[in-house]
Amino acid sequence: MSQSTRYIVVIAYWQSRKKRICLLGIFETEKGKLYTKNKYSIQKMKKKSKPEVTVDGYLEVLPAKENAVLTRIRKAIKTAAPKAVEKISYKIPVYRLNGDLIAFAAFKEHCSLITMSTNVIKKLKKELDTYKISGTTIQFYPDKPIPPALVRKIVSLRIRENSEAAEKKKLKK
Repeated sequence: MSQSTRYIVVIAYWQSRKKRICLLGIFETEKGKLYTKNKYSIQKMKKKSKPEVTVDGYLEVLPAKENAVLTRIRKAIKTAAPKAVEKISYKIPVYRLNGDLIAFAAFKEHCSLITMSTNVIKKLKKELDTYKISGTTIQFYPDKPIPPALVRKIVSLRIRENSEAAEKKKLKK
């Protein structure tokens, strides 16, 4: 009468800040005894390098058409809001003045101007008729960009909205 051997496979995974450890244990059981065959895999985790990304760096890697269009939009935003702080947030350029003001982005098929306000979209509905609107985002093609004058108008409306919101917030305190 031969005794059967059973195998139990255990896979465990630990991760800490500096190391990643994988344990694969194969346990053989014979006559109630446990024998183990372990394989350990210890890898140092690669540090996620977060290079300081700037708007210049964002624009630099874009194709020529998108770069030119978004550079014009950037210039219009800076003209309308010279005190706005320019930063990268959620991997896109965002401008802040008393809160988020406006953002823009380039995608595979189109570019977007994110107004961050449905009120602005409603106020400028006639002027934005030729563009695809999704929530607070105006989508356009690099071949048919948003005119800088319209961008400046959107930014000035957003500045007014943010200023009013900041005033209300001060009054509540």
